Amino acid sequence: MDPEEYQNWLTEHALRAGLTNPDLLKQANMLLPPEKAAADLKARFPGSFRESVRGLSEKKYAEARADMLTELARQQYQQRTAADLRRIGVVA
Repeated sequence: MDPEEYQNWLTEHALRAGLTNPDLLKQANMLLPPEKAAADLKARFPGSFRESVRGLSEKKYAEARADMLTELARQQYQQRTAADLRRIGVVA
């Protein structure tokens, strides 16, 4: 599984587990399968997970998933912008 595919699966499993802080995905153990990596994150950072999204309605789940993916996209954009600025010498 390539890293992007792994990240997608990890994000999906973490969201289903109730992850509220997408920054924690960076702390995932990449040596574990995505579902176990999500469970490991939940065990290490229980305060960053909702009780459970299993009980959410389909609409609420879709909203939570969209919020999480929007936040991840924002973070990736910021990281790429910062890297581009460093590469062209605007930021040290």
